[in-house]
Amino acid sequence: MVRSQLPLASSGALDLNRFTHHQVLYHLYPTDTPLCVACVEERLEVVTLLLSHPSIQVNLSNYSHPPLALAAGLGRVQVVRLLLGHPAIDVNAATARRTPLTAACENGHLDVVQELCACPALSLNLLDHDEHSALFTASLHGHSDVVRFLLTLPDTDVNLLCGGDLAVTMATLYHHSDIVTMLLAVPTLDVNKLDQDGHSALSLACQEGFEDIVALLLTHPAIQLRVSVQWTSVYEALLNKRLKVCRLLLVENGSKLTLPPTPKGQPTLLHVAAVAGYEDIVGTLLARAYDDVGALDPVRKMSTHALIDITFVFQQLGQWGVATLLLSADLPVRVSQDGQVVPNATHVNSWTDIADPSGRFAHVDASKRCDMVRALLLQFPESSQRELAQALLSATHLTSGLTVDSFIDSKSLELLRSWTPSPQLGERTCLENQRALRTPGAVSVGRIELVEGADNTVVQ
Repeated sequence: MVRSQLPLASSGALDLNRFTHHQVLYHLYPTDTPLCVACVEERLEVVTLLLSHPSIQVNLSNYSHPPLALAAGLGRVQVVRLLLGHPAIDVNAATARRTPLTAACENGHLDVVQELCACPALSLNLLDHDEHSALFTASLHGHSDVVRFLLTLPDTDVNLLCGGDLAVTMATLYHHSDIVTMLLAVPTLDVNKLDQDGHSALSLACQEGFEDIVALLLTHPAIQLRVSVQWTSVYEALLNKRLKVCRLLLVENGSKLTLPPTPKGQPTLLHVAAVAGYEDIVGTLLARAYDDVGALDPVRKMSTHALIDITFVFQQLGQWGVATLLLSADLPVRVSQDGQVVPNATHVNSWTDIADPSGRFAHVDASKRCDMVRALLLQFPESSQRELAQALLSATHLTSGLTVDSFIDSKSLELLRSWTPSPQLGERTCLENQRALRTPGAVSVGRIELVEGADNTVVQ
């Protein structure tokens, strides 16, 4: 039937390029040309007949999608070959949301991609309406075979920013490990290049917790672990509780890691690791001195070792391994090998500074100071705790010459004077004691007393 109507087109009585129309409310919108319909339906004979007519417009768009983009996106490889054979075809038509090449890449049609790339007029790195290139599109959608082919073409730009993003960062973000591996093998890849949000592939992998991709990136010879963005990588991994990633960065590769100072207004890495309860990470940070253990926390305006509220949380959560590491990193006293309580010469902020309610730690209220004193004492063997309490009380302030027992707040003074190796941590109801986590030095279950007048029902 199409063949019989072609003479009418030659005489001008029939418009081969006329759109059909679709009515939406009171408006008619152009939809399909005969060539568009034939390409979508893969009617090869009809496509051939239409292309043979001199009046055919091969790049006329359907909803802005020209026939070549329609055929490429649907994987109609034979139709694509016919269209590419027409002398007027525009292989780089960008009137649609997708170019013919990005349409084929988005849907993983490798055979169509190969046909298009064989065309000399093709612009390989052309961006479509969404500012996506062919490589970026294939990487985004996880089409490994298409990516592998595109990387064999010497003109493929692996570092091209597409809408502010990169092929390697998108492959990382969507956890396409095989594609990341292929991209990392390209010698010209800039593995440290940042996207529009200031993220590298490594920082995104850390943020998302993809330890396999983090491990891949860390093996790349050009990876930079000495730039400020990598502080963000570690910080995001800690903050999002990506423990395996943290260990990859800090424990296994820490010797290569030189982190810059903590950005102003951000909690230190040590602070974040301590709150998360990562004992081995805290130990690594302390051992390699990535953070000053006395650095100020921007929210509470207290030094790391004097974060009384954090120490109290450790008591409640039972994270005593972390508490021990933090407190031992900057204790004012220590226990010598012969069991004697002696001053710690390397301590930054002396015990007398911490104990002084009117000095540099005046912002610490009595309850928090008392909590820290308790936590400090509990870090030492029970046999040394009573002696340590007396030594803390008799310590002399270097400036005033006064002993601690003459100026420390009354609550802490009473705690130190009456210290026993297993002190009662305050009156609690039976219910509260059942919920409290056991910690070193806490009262034993057998010594829990019911509080008169309290609801002592035990919830199982």
